[in-house]
Amino acid sequence: VMERWEEPYMKKLAEIATSKASSLVTGGGGAVLELGFGLGMSAQFIQSHAPKHHIIIEMNRAIAESAHIFANRQSGQVTILEGIWQEIVPGLESESFQGILFDTYPLSEEEVDVIFYPFLEHAHRLLAPGGVLTYYSDEATWFSDEHLAALREVGFTKIDGELVPVTPPQDCLYWRQSTILAPIVEK
Repeated sequence: VMERWEEPYMKKLAEIATSKASSLVTGGGGAVLELGFGLGMSAQFIQSHAPKHHIIIEMNRAIAESAHIFANRQSGQVTILEGIWQEIVPGLESESFQGILFDTYPLSEEEVDVIFYPFLEHAHRLLAPGGVLTYYSDEATWFSDEHLAALREVGFTKIDGELVPVTPPQDCLYWRQSTILAPIVEK
């Protein structure tokens, strides 16, 4: 469950996801895929970079309704796709996104620390050459060897990251560190 203390991290992830798709940078903009809407923090930050098209996949019906309201209030093109990403993503066109931000909620205990691993192969297929992937990494300081191996196994070779300072409350159940790694993974 997303909490407000994550705002600096969501802002950084949105900045990364739009770095190749922003109308403010490229003049024409490109498409950004966002998986998971949550409180809409990253979606709002993505919109501030004016991508040509912003597609959001959200599986929770109530949160998807909030995403639809958000989309209707934006001046740019925002499309909401309701359902689980595992069913929607295979139907998306290859090499059609300049940026991807993956931040979904785990559906099982086994997914908690590696929820993005099954998505990596899809991300590589969906990204246009030069496109960038970022996601909630569950890494406090740098990529683990296992994490790097998973990225390389699907074809990513340009892997970097940025540490984002955060201040989670003492009673936070899922994050206790003072930094989170924001992956910058380019195709």
